[in-house]
Amino acid sequence: MKVWLLIKVTNICRLSIELTGGHCTFVTLEASRSKWLFMVYVYVIFSETANQYFIGLAKDVQIALWQHNAKANPTTAEGKPWVVKFKQGFPKRTEAQSLEMKLKNKKREGLEEFLSEQAAH
Repeated sequence: MKVWLLIKVTNICRLSIELTGGHCTFVTLEASRSKWLFMVYVYVIFSETANQYFIGLAKDVQIALWQHNAKANPTTAEGKPWVVKFKQGFPKRTEAQSLEMKLKNKKREGLEEFLSEQAAH
């Protein structure tokens, strides 16, 4: 028996999967001619071990977190485990960089106040 799953991933692409006997036998990804839209995320991670915050930009926050916990970034190598405290996506890198710089310019108390406000929403 064949089963087709058609998943609309975004407005600009579709993922089709064919299952035969419970096994995936065929996968297609169709994209429109529109420009791909990738979000850029501002994220804040925290390490209890180091009692430290880190603010960064990434297209994929989960991969960035994995890299921080894998000690791939010398700045955060000693803080494992890191946990995500905040993330926000932007369609334009310049918008993400603007928030990143605002957060990096805050003192710790200001950053923690910002994080508390975001958690309350």
